[in-house]
Amino acid sequence: MEWIYKYFSLTAVIAGLGFLIKYLIQRKIDSYFNTKLEDHKQELTVMSEKVKYDISKKLFDFEAYATKKHIVYPELYQHVFSISIEITELLAVAEVRYSWEPDTIHDLTKLSKEQETELWDKLTDLLINCRKSLMYFEENELFLSQEISDQVREIFVDLNTLLTNLFEDHVYDKPTVSKESRLIQNKIIRLKKEFHKELSYSHYEENEVKV
Repeated sequence: MEWIYKYFSLTAVIAGLGFLIKYLIQRKIDSYFNTKLEDHKQELTVMSEKVKYDISKKLFDFEAYATKKHIVYPELYQHVFSISIEITELLAVAEVRYSWEPDTIHDLTKLSKEQETELWDKLTDLLINCRKSLMYFEENELFLSQEISDQVREIFVDLNTLLTNLFEDHVYDKPTVSKESRLIQNKIIRLKKEFHKELSYSHYEENEVKV
């Protein structure tokens, strides 16, 4: 009978050890997975905060960009439009006030001193305005779309051509000046339409989806 008692005692010990080992292993596994789960939760929290920060920053940057854009576009258009007005005034002085015939070339050396001074004053004002407008454009080009930037550059190139030819060799070439002036005026009208399109709600909504 003693051997039976010893057998059952040994069996109980082995069973107890087996249960203890199983319990310890389970605890170890649970501890490992709990640690991993907490680490994963922490990583997810960090990633979530980073994503929130990135989204907030992008929204802030886009908002700041959009705000600046809505300031720059009207101001730049005003610069360009004022140049258009000054060109019209200059040509009006040259053609209407002096009763110059259309489609002819006029010798500026035959102008009176008063007429010459008036023309050159107008031309000087136009040159100064062009310079200011060009500087404003270059300072804010970062906030312009590629399309707007290209159109404005075209206008300034045409302006340079017009101003170069306007009173070249003391001659007012009416046909050439009229053609160049109309070209600039048409491009300014096209620029205005592009400004309006890009500042409209539909264009803003389209860009918002892209972001």
